Amino acid sequence: MINVCSPVNELGYGTVGRNLVKAMIEIGVKPALFPIGNAVVANSEMAAFAKAVERAKFYNPHHPSFRLWHAWDLSQHPTKSKRSAATFFELDSLKHEEIYQLSQMDCVFAFGEWSADVM
Repeated sequence: MINVCSPVNELGYGTVGRNLVKAMIEIGVKPALFPIGNAVVANSEMAAFAKAVERAKFYNPHHPSFRLWHAWDLSQHPTKSKRSAATFFELDSLKHEEIYQLSQMDCVFAFGEWSADVM
């Protein structure tokens, strides 16, 4: 199991978050989902996402945590274990607070070679 903090909606972060949680469920990972903002899912996916949100009520703080959000706001994680994150950005440099927040993670995932090079 993993604790996942992510938007789940039709916007950029929310689409990635929704697809990530769906993929986890499909391979049997059983994420504990902590939605950022209002969750929006199709009726056909409601039961699976409701279970993921229900798991968050009794999450295990010793399981790792993943946060998909802005680089300047990565500090909130429901875990005492490994903290990981992924973020989007469009500029070729990061602000001081973004570098600091990213450097606090045990693992940072990049969406492509360009973003990995910037980070």
